[in-house]
Amino acid sequence: MEVIPLSGLDGLKDTVATIGTFDGIHLGHRAILEQVTGDARRLPGRSLLLTFMDHPRILLKREPVFLINSPEIRREILAGLGLDYTVIIDQESVFDFSAEEFVERILVGRLGVREVVIGFNFRFGRKRTGDAGLLAEWGGRCGFRVKVVKPVSLDGAVVSSSRVRDRLAAGRVEEADRLLGRPYQVRGRVVPGRGRGREIGYPTANLEPDVPILLGTGIYAVEVQALDAAAGLSGRVRALASYGHNPTFGRLEKPVLEIHIPGFPGNWPGGGWQPISGAACGRRRRLPGRRSWPRPSGAIWRA
Repeated sequence: MEVIPLSGLDGLKDTVATIGTFDGIHLGHRAILEQVTGDARRLPGRSLLLTFMDHPRILLKREPVFLINSPEIRREILAGLGLDYTVIIDQESVFDFSAEEFVERILVGRLGVREVVIGFNFRFGRKRTGDAGLLAEWGGRCGFRVKVVKPVSLDGAVVSSSRVRDRLAAGRVEEADRLLGRPYQVRGRVVPGRGRGREIGYPTANLEPDVPILLGTGIYAVEVQALDAAAGLSGRVRALASYGHNPTFGRLEKPVLEIHIPGFPGNWPGGGWQPISGAACGRRRRLPGRRSWPRPSGAIWRA
């Protein structure tokens, strides 16, 4: 998959495109992307996602938004779905385009679309005035088709990024995983902590996430996979992840993500600065009195 900034795009031809933030790339997003890649193969043409450098609410309203995935994880997932191009809108002036200008100048003029695939609630253009009807009307004038993908439902409700965020914030990670169609992922680097865990016989790695994580406080059963042999870990190993304010040793101002690997001394290479990445903490479980580790429902991955 080729990632191209819109400002550096000379112009494409015969593309099947979709447009959106696609935060989380959940089951609903996947249905749209599968339609895009499948139709591109049949035309034939090139499959394309037109998306944003950051969430539009951050760019336009300067509102804080917890992203489900970091940009790096999102890029890897998209590449795995078979897209030919991801085009990043890196010019804020595009947000001032009317719906008609957006079609003429971006979809037709820059992307060379033959087909546009959209979700059931898609809106575009300044003040979100454009919808599927307007897009189809302009498609008839400019020679491209429009397909609207029906929403994907799970457990009687439409799958959405907001629903995923709600489940994560409540610590219901297994439910979020079902909506995503894969484990929720966290990435970051191991940074020095206060060493309190080591003092009581439970050394932990403090993970500083790449982006603020959206996760309910609690204890999670996870897996860790180290790719660096110097770390002393081989393959996936079971672990516990604690996310919270660490009230045992005095409440911290900001929540921290700590990972304890049974039997591992916690001697992270480079004095604890070695990067680590993560895929998903499993369902929050309280573990008092357990003699065996519960089955992990997610994983934390090494970068």
